[in-house]
Amino acid sequence: GCRMSKHTPGPWIASLPPDLQSSEDPCPYYFIDAGYEATGSTAAPHGFHIAAYLRHSDARLIAAAPELLEACKAVVESIKDSIKNKVSMNNMKYDAVGKQMLAAIHKAEGAQ
Repeated sequence: GCRMSKHTPGPWIASLPPDLQSSEDPCPYYFIDAGYEATGSTAAPHGFHIAAYLRHSDARLIAAAPELLEACKAVVESIKDSIKNKVSMNNMKYDAVGKQMLAAIHKAEGAQ
């Protein structure tokens, strides 16, 4: 099958489709768009669609994914540095958090 090694670069934006931008619908659906600065595409208002037909709460969470992934990576590196430098902390607590974040990073990047 098709397996991509990298995700679409952020930022991702949760946006209303053009036909709903002036709608009075109390529960509209949202798209996740990726910026054209990464692709040069102008197929969608913000570049191109990654996902469609999402509730706003799901769209916000998905749109935050690239930033959340980078934040997880930064925290894991900070934990590794603190443990390596023997900074006084509850290592078991940080080890558990580090493992949880590493699992999320591996899941996001498709690692087993």
